[in-house]
Amino acid sequence: NLKGTYGMSLNYDGNPSDLDVLGNRIKVYRYADWKENQTIEEMDGIKQLTFVQSQVMHGYYDNAYTGRKYFATSEPFTYLYQDKGTLYYEDEAPVSIATNGRFPTYEYETGTGKGLVCEVLYKLEKRPENVAKALQKTNVEFYKALVAAKLITFENLDESGSIVETTVFKMDWLNDERTMVFAPRNDDFNESVLPTDSLALDKYLRSHFVSIEQNGLDQYTLPQLGLERIFDTKSQLSVGTYLTLDIKYISGDNNRLRITYMDDTTTQTDGKIPFFASNGLVYGIVGMMPKIKIE
Repeated sequence: NLKGTYGMSLNYDGNPSDLDVLGNRIKVYRYADWKENQTIEEMDGIKQLTFVQSQVMHGYYDNAYTGRKYFATSEPFTYLYQDKGTLYYEDEAPVSIATNGRFPTYEYETGTGKGLVCEVLYKLEKRPENVAKALQKTNVEFYKALVAAKLITFENLDESGSIVETTVFKMDWLNDERTMVFAPRNDDFNESVLPTDSLALDKYLRSHFVSIEQNGLDQYTLPQLGLERIFDTKSQLSVGTYLTLDIKYISGDNNRLRITYMDDTTTQTDGKIPFFASNGLVYGIVGMMPKIKIE
């Protein structure tokens, strides 16, 4: 029930045997206060496209599988994942499916039968936190280093300079680019590894960030999903040259990625579900990134 569950309504005037969720035949409405049945308003085209595409998952989910697997949706940079037999949204909320058990393939009237349809009790919700605010939650020691280096700044602090609910966490140097962040775990963080020169420190910290736009990516790299290759980071060594991270899948491991640095030392992601922020992805990594000669 879209109205009762989501506060939305679909107005479909196309041919039911030829449903095109990306066309103009579906209109999604939101309720100003849907619990009180107030005025229904048509959702604008971008929001309606996002709503529909985020519900379309690519790949086969088997609820008998107990491992971990990531699934991209039709909405760019929007994912679901399966872990220990349960399907989750990006915000770590389990997908509540209305019918128990396995689901039969939905046979379209054309007879293609290339998908299945499940009724869920809640729509997919993306987290509101951007990468900077996510790091405050997940990798606080690395976050503190970024703040000290003025790579994270703030708007709307209170009179005492403290963070409040309305404070905006900013990383202007990312130029609104979507990023994957590979940040050391809190227990692994070693301040003595940080360069003491301010310019070298700036380059060192930026080398933990991989820009989606800069690397021409159309999705994140997750274990066994997305591209595995050498990526430029946001740390510029010279004109047109950047510090790189070689990121690869680990054979037989659906939880971690292997990272090779420019000095050929390696580490890996910590095996936890990455934090899906509003403008990026945050991984924890084991240990500290080595010092590269970037002074």
